[in-house]
Amino acid sequence: MPIDEGLHKRIEELSLDTPDPARAKRNVLSLFELTPAGPFLPYLADICRLFAVSQFLAIYSIANPEELLAALKEIKRPVSKDLLLERISSEITPDEQRDIESM
Repeated sequence: MPIDEGLHKRIEELSLDTPDPARAKRNVLSLFELTPAGPFLPYLADICRLFAVSQFLAIYSIANPEELLAALKEIKRPVSKDLLLERISSEITPDEQRDIESM
């Protein structure tokens, strides 16, 4: 997908604030060549930092952009009692639930 000039410039600017600007820029541009940038724009600085420090995660994220977006949304969620209860109920087995209730 073509990347507009404004977005390209923003990626360059944000990449300069990372440990490896060239790698960050290259990987983010690769992501947006294959995936529409729109949903990722609120997380662009985080993506640049991630892609600068981990080539493995950059490659995985480029191949699985929906996983990247889900992780970015999840990591920005404020921790609350409701969130913790939601995570517990989605991660435990039936016996664990009984153990938790007996605590």
